[in-house]
Amino acid sequence: MVKRVIGYVLGILLILYGMHIRMGGAGTWFYMVWPAAGILVILAAALTKTGILKKIPGKLRWAASLLFCLLLLAAVAGEGMILAHFHDTPDAVWSRDADYLIVLGAQVYESGPSAVLRYRLDTAAEYLNAHPQTVCIVSGGKGFNEKSPEAAVMKAYLVQQGLDSGRILVEDQSANTAQNIDFSSHFFSQSKDKVVIVTNNFHVFRAMRLAKKHGYGNLAMLSSPSRPSFLPHNMLRELAGLAKDFLCGNI
Repeated sequence: MVKRVIGYVLGILLILYGMHIRMGGAGTWFYMVWPAAGILVILAAALTKTGILKKIPGKLRWAASLLFCLLLLAAVAGEGMILAHFHDTPDAVWSRDADYLIVLGAQVYESGPSAVLRYRLDTAAEYLNAHPQTVCIVSGGKGFNEKSPEAAVMKAYLVQQGLDSGRILVEDQSANTAQNIDFSSHFFSQSKDKVVIVTNNFHVFRAMRLAKKHGYGNLAMLSSPSRPSFLPHNMLRELAGLAKDFLCGNI
């Protein structure tokens, strides 16, 4: 009885969290993983009353448990690598200005950048004001649910923050992080120029691995904050992205 109640409560909380992510402006359908997980938890809790789970052959339950443990171990390792780079800064790598600073794109609306993108842009503006010799590259194309290319909105936001528009280069063709990094590299020498990539704390590790795989030879990362209530969602989504890029050979 107690286990069923816990299952029902947990399932409802997962569904509500998915709704919170959706209403908060989720840019993709990945938020559906939370209500889907909630429904599965509720169904599993309901099935415990019927005793049907006990009828599953022991070897099958053992194999399922082993697979779950392996996946959990891989997930913990992945999240550990993500967390290890939550506070990366160029100051730990170099003592002078970077040649270029790349701001990776994220969801934009008609009203302007999303909250997650504003964190990146504000962090970038702070660095650019402190390092006047650094050239900025804003990177991001137009998504299926966006009215304008992300890079155009990003540049307009930085100009509103007081940055010179002539100092901001625009890469507006990319559709994902790998392309952000690939297409932005056309503006500089990967082997000679010092490059900083700005992105949110949960995204730093994957962006860094993609850049190194692409051939960025003189790289530093600059971590920006993220929305606390969205962090569990972003961490899970980032883990899925990390797994996808690993399987595709991108990192």
